Amino acid sequence: MNYLVNIVLPCREYKHPLEMYPNTEQSDLVDAVYREVNSEKSNPDICALPPLLEGTDLIAANIQTFPGYNREKIRRMPKSERLSSLASCKNKVKVYLPFQAELERRVYDCLISAYSTRRYGYFGSLEGMVAGSIELLSVSNEIDTSVQDASLVGIAGTGKSTAIQMLMSRFPRALRHTVCGFSYIQIPILAVVAYKGTDMKNIYLTLAQKIDRIIGFESYYERQMLKQSTVAKMQSYMIKLIGIFHIGMLIIDEIQLALQYSSSLFQQMLTITAAAGVSVLVVGTDDAIAGLNKDAWFSRRFSQLGRICADIPFNDETVMKAIATTIWSCQWTLKDFPPTPKALDALIEVSGNNVDLLSTVYITAQFMVIQSEGTNNELELNASLVRKAAARYPFAKKLILDGRSVLEDMYNIEKASAINAINSAAQIEKQLEQREMMRHSTKLFTKMQSMETMIYDRVAICGYTDQKAIGKIIRQLLAQNSGFQGMDIAQQTKSVIAELMKQEAKMLTKEKGKGKKTSDSGHAAIHETDTGRNLTCNPNADGAIGHDDKDPRGIELLQTIVS
Repeated sequence: MNYLVNIVLPCREYKHPLEMYPNTEQSDLVDAVYREVNSEKSNPDICALPPLLEGTDLIAANIQTFPGYNREKIRRMPKSERLSSLASCKNKVKVYLPFQAELERRVYDCLISAYSTRRYGYFGSLEGMVAGSIELLSVSNEIDTSVQDASLVGIAGTGKSTAIQMLMSRFPRALRHTVCGFSYIQIPILAVVAYKGTDMKNIYLTLAQKIDRIIGFESYYERQMLKQSTVAKMQSYMIKLIGIFHIGMLIIDEIQLALQYSSSLFQQMLTITAAAGVSVLVVGTDDAIAGLNKDAWFSRRFSQLGRICADIPFNDETVMKAIATTIWSCQWTLKDFPPTPKALDALIEVSGNNVDLLSTVYITAQFMVIQSEGTNNELELNASLVRKAAARYPFAKKLILDGRSVLEDMYNIEKASAINAINSAAQIEKQLEQREMMRHSTKLFTKMQSMETMIYDRVAICGYTDQKAIGKIIRQLLAQNSGFQGMDIAQQTKSVIAELMKQEAKMLTKEKGKGKKTSDSGHAAIHETDTGRNLTCNPNADGAIGHDDKDPRGIELLQTIVS
């Protein structure tokens, strides 16, 4: 294998950390740009990493309110839409948590340690090379144990998975590099979520699927991974993919679920770390730590040196009050309920400093308020209601106290049931609203028919018998004149006849232009049409029926219509 040396990169500085890759959500694959990182100017995989976020920049990046949240708009929403939005806000409202600063630093340290141990290698000769025809691999120097690994540990509901998602959202999923005539793709981080029954075969296959999706291939690497007949061969192929796509970190979330079924999982992970120079971050509960501590090597890398604690200290009232205030600001109730100190204290108390439970209880309390709207017993969003909502989650308190996974499962069932109840209520409200719309539509249709019949009877006196044309004019007047529906029947009839006369006047003008014989009166003309005998009178400027003092017939007809 040959190696590239003396790489010179076009590094530049960025005013704000998020300026380097501002549109990571628009595409999985973006062009790499470079900056100097810790005096490193020649390692493309390191210099292409987005800057580390710190201080207020980190806090701002990790706060996410409900997309498009608008209090005034919410008040005008039908009940079904408010309930649907309430149910979906559970996964869309994010808050900053103290451990995220340490997580951010540790992930960057792990990535830089991984890329620092590798070189850029290629097979073949550069003479006559067509750009992109030779793969530029990210090759580990040798068997290396200096690459840093880490673990993010805490009881269920402390925001571990959410923090990982927010962190990864700021990284491009894949970077397209062009270096020294070579083109290659770098995937900084690959993440997989374990589930019950997960083993290394599942993890390798899922990672291959992720690569296919990121680079836009249709199951190519997934099929290649399936061809590997043993776990050892899948491991070897995964090491190859890490080199091809310059993967810096593998993240395995819910690691405690995988450990229940695969005692060899960490041996596999550590082998990959040493052989490929990739960093590993595992995310899970304290059950995972118990498994890690059984082996001194695992304990040193994941449990001692690399552990990040996601549990919020029970005495950190400032943090919890900030989180509670942020979540309280999103309301889908018709009335406004300000965050009183008593209500916030109750929310923090019943949550036991668990962010997931805090948001679940608050959503449940809002649901109870919305369901009571318009009844004789409307509820207030206050401390008392918060405690009533918390009583619906008896397993949550036990989970907070001892952290057992079986209690986590029971709490997740309770939580899913609560969200399903809100969604079901939204569907019921939607059906009720649709029925009400149908009733309103039928009522309007009946009223329209009655109005058209009364107007037609009066207009027919003047000889206008084309009911279709009369109905069309009525609908036009309703659409163009907001006050038409509020007029009495005599005013409505006058407006309709005025429109009919305008149309007939245009027809008469057209007939005159063709040399046809018409009346010289200018005030009234009687002629035969296909629809019957029509009487045309000139309309006044205000659209009412015109008449001449010398034409008593017009006055008589007008009085008849009005009466």
